[in-house]
Amino acid sequence: MVHPLKRLLTQTLFQILGVLFFIICLGFIYFIFGSAAVDARSPRIVDLRQGLYALISAILWALMISVINTGDFLLRNWKTATLKAAEFEIKAAPK
Repeated sequence: MVHPLKRLLTQTLFQILGVLFFIICLGFIYFIFGSAAVDARSPRIVDLRQGLYALISAILWALMISVINTGDFLLRNWKTATLKAAEFEIKAAPK
């Protein structure tokens, strides 16, 4: 609540790092278990461009989810603060 921009940047950084970690883990799982299922005569090679598009897509999805989550958090807190301020004004109004 004190530093919303700092919170947003920190959350964005952790979202990106989390997505990268998830993709690396999926890559390891594919290389461990997926290579046995692939026929040796016709190995599946993922094009570098397709891999880059998948990485960018995953990061953008994570950032969109982060923006929705952060926006919801900030709007709820703004609404609560506005209601409290109105409540204090009503209590402080002269009778």
